[in-house]
Parts: sequence; structure tokens; C-alpha cells
Amino acid sequence: MTRKRKWLPEWKDQYPFAEYDADVKMMYCSTCRSVPAKANGNALFIGVNGNKIRVRTLKSHLATSAHIDCENALKVQVNPDKAPLPSCLQRMDKDVKEKMLKLFNIAYYVAKEEEPFTKFPKLVDLHLKNGLNFGNTYKNDHSCSTFIQSIAQTMSDELKDKIKSARFFSIITDGSVDRSVQDQEIIYITFLDNGLPVNNMVNLVTLQHANSQGILDAIISGLPQAGISIEDLNTRLVGFGCDGASVMIGQKNGVSARLREICGSLVTIWCVAHRLELAALDSMKSIPILAELKQMINGIYKHYHMSAKANRELNSVAEALGIHLVKPGSIDGTKWLPHTLNALKALVRNYQAILVHFESHASDVNDREASDTMKGQPATQ
Repeated sequence: MTRKRKWLPEWKDQYPFAEYDADVKMMYCSTCRSVPAKANGNALFIGVNGNKIRVRTLKSHLATSAHIDCENALKVQVNPDKAPLPSCLQRMDKDVKEKMLKLFNIAYYVAKEEEPFTKFPKLVDLHLKNGLNFGNTYKNDHSCSTFIQSIAQTMSDELKDKIKSARFFSIITDGSVDRSVQDQEIIYITFLDNGLPVNNMVNLVTLQHANSQGILDAIISGLPQAGISIEDLNTRLVGFGCDGASVMIGQKNGVSARLREICGSLVTIWCVAHRLELAALDSMKSIPILAELKQMINGIYKHYHMSAKANRELNSVAEALGIHLVKPGSIDGTKWLPHTLNALKALVRNYQAILVHFESHASDVNDREASDTMKGQPATQ
């Protein structure tokens, strides 16, 4: 018979970081959730349940490098003056501070433009050529990483303060699959700042499971990055925005339904832009002439996209007719409604040149390159 594990309150005497959420029956580490940037997605940062709720789990977690890093980072948050970087800055003279400020600005540019950290030394050399000498101490990619982490921590603290001062907030989430074929959930927070609505990305969390409970766990584990706790969800969460997938808006087991168990007054909003595109797609499917138009536009795009010879001929025809050619577009893609509009505009702009080009091929009975589309016939299967 399998022994049923349960949380014992006396565990907190030996492991003060241990917390237990009775509503979701989950044990987690409050220290790691306070410093998510250092937690590295460890088990107790996310939370454990079932047979993993045992004192052995807490003992093992205490010795992990991720928990130790979180403890050290939390001490710095409580006493910022004791942090290595601020204490060093306090002892710097004016000239050194100005140099450090410029180095921080360069590192911020690297992060903002999504450049590799190895670009940092080259940018420092560029400033040296322009007459600014920063020395060689920080001219490496490791220093760039340190600067960016410090900037990120400062920006995160500022965001936490803004969210903390907001009376209410909403959550917007969406999912995607990265290059390593792992499900990711991106989390945004919407709140009022000086009376104006603002959206801020707060985390990108790897899903352990792609079902509604897995997505909810990812959201809950990602919110501490913005300083948001379960209690904040209970008292301040008012809205939840997502796409129309059943796993998100299902009435019984969807993510919104599970969030409503935490916050009973929650209002769920199905993304308006996504809903509009789905409505337009259904319309195109139900009207034969629109479905035929879609097939024709894709056929024209593929004809010129896949053939350099056809593309050259079309450009020659357009030049002879005095038409400024616009590259034929495809209506496929994630934002296919704007793609459809752009493809239609290109078709109208290029119509005369395309018509002349098609007619020149279709009228020649010996032209083997003339396709069924050019001849106005149904495409062969």
C-alpha cells in the first residue's frame, strides 16, 4: 500500500523557506520564488505535490546551488548597500563613475539589440577609437553579462514597485514552441501607471505539461518575478487575456476556470485580434469565391517565388508597361489577415503585368512551361 504524503507544519522550524499552499496542495520554496532570476526553474521554485511532499525534498533542496544563490541574492535585496556592485560604486570617484556609466550603456545596447555578449569588447574598442579610454578591466563578455544582470535586476525592482502600488492588475498569456521544441508560456501584466494602462512582460516559463494545470502552474511560478503572490491573485487580479484554445477558456477545466477558483470575480477576455482572424477565416471557408481567391493568390505567389526565370520575365513585362512592380505576397503565416491584405494590394498593383505574362505563355500552344493556372484551367492534381 502506497503511503500518502502530507505537509507537516513543524517542517518550517528546521526549513523556514518551506511553504505550503493548501488550496492547490503544493509545497514550494519562498526564498527561490522571491528571486526567480536566480532560481533557474528548480523543483521547489515551481512547486511539488503528491509523493514529493516530504522532508527529504527540503533537505536536498537546501544544498542546491540554485537555492544558495537565491539566499545570497535575497540578502542583497534586503540590504542593497551590502551588494558588491553598489558598495564598489560608492567608493568610486567621479571619473570612474562616468566610465562605468558608459560601460553600462554599452551593455544595455547589446541586450536591447539582442547582440551576442562577445560584441561588447568590440564596441568598447570603438569608443576607444573615438577618444574614450575605459581600460581593459571590463573589456570582456563576462563583464557584459554582469552589467546586464544588474540592469535587469534594477528594472525588475522598479516594475515590482509599480505593480505593488497598483490597486488591480490583469494577466495576459500566450504559448509557443521554441527551437528546442519545448513549450513556452509568455506572461504579461497589465495595470494602470499614473492613470494610463501599461503592459509589461514579466516572464517566459517552460511548461512541464501542456495541459491546463501545467499552464496554470507555469503562470503561478512565473508571477513572483513581478512580485505577485497567490494572495495578490486572490485580492487584486481582475482580468485574464488569452487565445480561444479550449485548454485556455474551457468552462470546466480550462486555465481561466482554474484561475477563477482562486479569484472568483475574474473576467476572461478572448483576444479580440485573434477572434477577428478566426471569424474572417471561417468566412473565407464558407464563401466559395473567397476560397478560390485564396487559392489563386497562393498559386501566383508560388509561381514567381519558386521560379527565378518567371520572376525575371515578370519584371521585364512590368518594365515594358511602365509598372512599378510589387513583389507578390503569400497569405500564409501567423498574422495571415494582414498578409492577405498585402497580397491583395500586390495583386491589384501587378495585375496588368501578371495578366500579360500569363497570356503570353498561355497563347503559345508549344510552351511547355505554361501552367494550368496560366491557361485558366483547374490545377491538375
